Parts: sequence; C-alpha cells; structure tokens
Amino acid sequence: MLNQVALAAELLAGHPETGDYSDNHAIAAAQINLENRSVPVDTLSANDLFSATNAIEFSGKSPHRQVLWVSWCGADRDPHDPTNEAFVKWIFGNESQTTGSLIAMRDKPASRAVEQGISNRRVRAEEIKRARI
Repeated sequence: MLNQVALAAELLAGHPETGDYSDNHAIAAAQINLENRSVPVDTLSANDLFSATNAIEFSGKSPHRQVLWVSWCGADRDPHDPTNEAFVKWIFGNESQTTGSLIAMRDKPASRAVEQGISNRRVRAEEIKRARI
C-alpha cells in the first residue's frame, strides 16, 4: 500500500543524505527505491539465531552453556531487547563472531520508501508523478 501523503512530503523534503530527488519521475523513483538506508528488524527467528551461531565458538562452551544456548535459540527473539543482548554476550562474550553476527542482523537494508513508511514495495514513476501534482 502506498502512502501518497508521505511520498509527497518526502519528495518535497529530499533525501537526508543525497539531497533533492530528480525532477525526472523515473530517476526519482529509482532514488527513493535505492536500498541505502537501514531499518531495525523486529524479530530474529529461531532459525536466524541458530544459523548465526559459530560452530567453533559453540563447541568451546561448557555443556551447560550449550544447553542454555540451544534452548534460547528455540524461540524467536527481539534483537533490540537488552536482556537478549546481555544473554548472547554472557554465553559468547563481547567480541565473539556469534555476537557480532547477531548484532549485524539487528538491522536490514531498506529504501527510503520503506524507512519512511511510504510503501513496502517499489515506488513507480507514475506514483512519483501523481505525488507531485
């Protein structure tokens, strides 16, 4: 669904890093659809959590911590919850590859259109044209 009001406002304001959008509707659509932003991920799935686990780091943990980790990975988690972050760091440490991988997964690349709630799909040139009327 396209938020026409938000699109019109964004086109007037310009991109916060790259400036004004092109007067050419097709180029402006490409600019607003470019994934040069990042947005927070609401949830990491249990599969995401387990897939981010470094096998060598995991095998070096005590059996108790291994059981705790496998159990914790059995549910989807909020990657921005400080309790979850503290648990990961308690199991693996601040500088581990697993911790780094999970921190990197907290945000995903997004377009300005997605970031601003304009649309969760690509904005088309004809929609840019309509927003500028």
